[in-house]
Amino acid sequence: MPVSAAFLAAAAFADTSNNISTLRVDQRRLAFRHPRRARASNKIPRLQGCSASQKDPRQRRHGQSCGGLAASALSGVSPWASGSWELTLDFGRDENGYDSAAAISKDWGADNGRLALSFDVDVSADVPKRIEDSSVESLWLGGKPTGSIECISQDGEQHCATYINSDGQQRVQIADGLWRIEPPLPLLPTYTNTLAGQSSKLRFYLTMKSAIARNSIFLPEDQLLFFQANTFREEEYVRGIRTLLPYESAKDDSQRQLEEQLDHDGGDRRLDGSDLVKTIEGYRDMTSKVLEREEKRAKWMEVKDSLPRMPGVVKAQGTSGLDKILDDDDRFGVWPGDTALLTIERGAIYAVVREERTGLLGFMQDGSQPELIPVGTWKATPLFEDDFE
Repeated sequence: MPVSAAFLAAAAFADTSNNISTLRVDQRRLAFRHPRRARASNKIPRLQGCSASQKDPRQRRHGQSCGGLAASALSGVSPWASGSWELTLDFGRDENGYDSAAAISKDWGADNGRLALSFDVDVSADVPKRIEDSSVESLWLGGKPTGSIECISQDGEQHCATYINSDGQQRVQIADGLWRIEPPLPLLPTYTNTLAGQSSKLRFYLTMKSAIARNSIFLPEDQLLFFQANTFREEEYVRGIRTLLPYESAKDDSQRQLEEQLDHDGGDRRLDGSDLVKTIEGYRDMTSKVLEREEKRAKWMEVKDSLPRMPGVVKAQGTSGLDKILDDDDRFGVWPGDTALLTIERGAIYAVVREERTGLLGFMQDGSQPELIPVGTWKATPLFEDDFE
C-alpha cells in the first residue's frame, strides 16, 4: 500500500489503534531478566496456578487470562518492574561530527574507523546512589533520576564488554549509571500542545572504567558518557505513526507531482520551449510545485525528529504493517515506569570532555568547563527468556 493510501487507511485505523490489545495475541514466553544471570529466576513474577507464558507482560497487554481472570488484574507486576536490554555502542565520527570531535583529538576518527561495543544491562527503578544537583550528571538527566542502569558482567568476570584491536581481544569495565525519561514538550512556536504520539526523551549515563582504542577511535579511562534517545510506549508509538503519516504522505506526494511534471517522456510539454507563452506558464506552475514541495517538506522536517521513524513495512503496507512492528521481539521490551512495553530508537552518545581554563595571568587555572562531544550512536535491543524451569 503506498503512503498516500496508507494515510487514508489511518482514519479507519484510528478507532482500533487506541486499544493495542485488539491487534494480536502473542503466545511467546518471556522474563524480565536475561537467562545468563543466575539470579534471573528470582526476579520473575510468579503467580499461583499460572504458567510462565501467562505472566508475559505482552499478554497482559492483550488481555490474556490467568485462571479465568484477566492477567493484568492478577499478575501483581509493578509498572516499575526491572527489564534487561542489550546495548550496542557504535563509536566514530558522523557526517556532522568532524569539528566537534577535534575537542578530543584532531586525529580522532580521522580514518573513518569505527569501534563497536555490545553488552547487557539491567534497568531498574532503584536509585542506589545520590548525585549532587549541580553535577554534570544531574544537569544531563534534567531532574531527579528515575532509576539505575547496571552493566551485566560476562561469565562472572569484572568486565561486561569485549572488542578486538591490533593487540587482540580487549576487556572493558563499565560503571553503572542512572536514567530518567522526560515527557514530551510542545514543538514551539508552531505547536502549542504536544503532538499525539510525540516521543519521550530517555537520558542516562555510564562511565567507561577501561580505556578503549581501535585505530583512531579512543577514549581514556574513567570516561563519562551521556546517552540520549527517543522512546515510545506501545500505544504512543501507534499514535505517533498515525500522526506522522499525513506529513509523510504530503511530502512524498508533492515530490511525486513535481517529478511527473519534469519527466522527460511524459512530463509537461509546455516546458519544451516551443511556445514562449506556454513555456512561461509551465515554469510558473513548476515553481508553484517546487514551493509546495518545500513547504510540505519543511512541515515534515519540523515533526519527524519527535515522532517514530517511519518503518519501511508501514510505508509499503500502511497501518496494516504495524502488526509486524508491534510483534517484533527486537523492538519492544520491559522498561520501568509503565506496564506497557517500550521501544527505544537509535540515539546519540556524548563524551564529557573538560576544557581547561586559565586565569588572567595565563598560568593560573580557575577550573574546567565540561563540553559534550558527539562520539557515536547507540541502539537497544530487549532481552527475554523463552523458558523457565
